[in-house]
Formats: sequence, C-alpha cells, structure tokens
Amino acid sequence: MIHCQPSDEHCSCGGSWVGREAFTRIQVTDIPEIQPTVTEYHERCFSCARCGRETYARANLPLGESRFGPKIHAFVLDLNLGCRLSYRQIKGHLKRHHNISVSVGAVSEMIKRSAALTKTAFEDLKRWFQEDMSPKHVDETSWRLRDLKTQLIGALNAHAVLFQCSLRRKAKNIIKLIGSDLSRWIICDRAPVYQAWLNRQLCWAHVLRDFHFLATYSVCQAQAERW
Repeated sequence: MIHCQPSDEHCSCGGSWVGREAFTRIQVTDIPEIQPTVTEYHERCFSCARCGRETYARANLPLGESRFGPKIHAFVLDLNLGCRLSYRQIKGHLKRHHNISVSVGAVSEMIKRSAALTKTAFEDLKRWFQEDMSPKHVDETSWRLRDLKTQLIGALNAHAVLFQCSLRRKAKNIIKLIGSDLSRWIICDRAPVYQAWLNRQLCWAHVLRDFHFLATYSVCQAQAERW
C-alpha cells in the first residue's frame, strides 16, 4: 500500500494541507520479475575400499537426462501448441521474458519428450472419451506437420477436447479418435466423411456460414465482374 501526498506543499491560497479520512483508490496490476530457479546436483564420486573402482552417484533428475524441469516443459509445450509459436520464437521468448538461454534443438527435444511422457495419459483419456455416451462435436482441418500436409481432427464433449493428426481424412481416422460406435450422436458439418454415422446433427456455425455465403454470393459475384 502506498500513501500518496499532494504534489505541492501548500494550497494555492498559502494554507497547509490537512489529511482527512477520505480516500480514492487506484490499483495497478503488474506481473513480477521472473527469474529462473536452478537446482544444482552434486554427483559425488565413490571408490571401493577393496579394489579401488570408482563410481559416481547419479542424480535422480525429474525428467531423466533432461536439464530442464517439468514446468518449463509444460510452458514450452503451451507456447508451441496453444500459441502456435515456432521453435525460434519460443527460444527468443524464454530469453527475453525469463532470462533462460536455450537452443532451438533443446526446444525441439522438450516438445518431443513431453509428447512421449504424456502418451499414456492421452491414451487413457481417449479410452474414457470413446466410452462416454454424450454427443461429441467433431471437425477437421488441414494441418502442416513436419513439412507434411496432414488432417487435424478435433473432437470434444462437455469435459474434454482431443486432437489427432492423420495423413488422410477418412471415416476410419475419425473412428480412431472418437470410437467405432456409429450409432453415437455427433455434431459435425456436411462433409462426406461423416456419412457413416447414423445420428448426425449439423453444426450451426457451419450452417450459418453457408447461409451467409448464399446471401452474399450474388453481391460478391457482381463486384468481381465489375473489377
């Protein structure tokens, strides 16, 4: 709490200021300066009292041989997947805002390691997701992955959102994500890939987009012809 004082010692009439029990409040929100936390492990050397053979007590690091902890792994993963930053942009962000120097290769390894560590948890979540009987929203879009043009398939219910990359946009790829029960209710667009499901609800966002296209098509066509 900071108690403010008048900028002038006296009133313009020459009188002295007398404090009263009346206040106006202004709150300024900011973030604290972020400094990385570095934990140093001392791997002590031990020697055998009989034969003299030496060994080192290896550190039990949180993520195996990685020199970066779980929190920075989660942060890098969010920057890459959630914010769509490139490896070089992530490297610059860590240096500018967190004073952490990493290489592009280290960023790549953190993302690969995170994928490997979360694979089991994702498979457990997907198994539960497929067994859930509630309706699921499903959609897909083109996606660049390691210089390959893939299809990013997304599905969600009231509790979770799952994504999966596939080389093709076929029903079997959708089934791999949401399950093989074709009688389940899904909310989707009018793409032919969803025709295998018996119970489909058209996504209102796609329907409204189609209506908007139909309503403005003649106007856009007339403008294009004038140009």
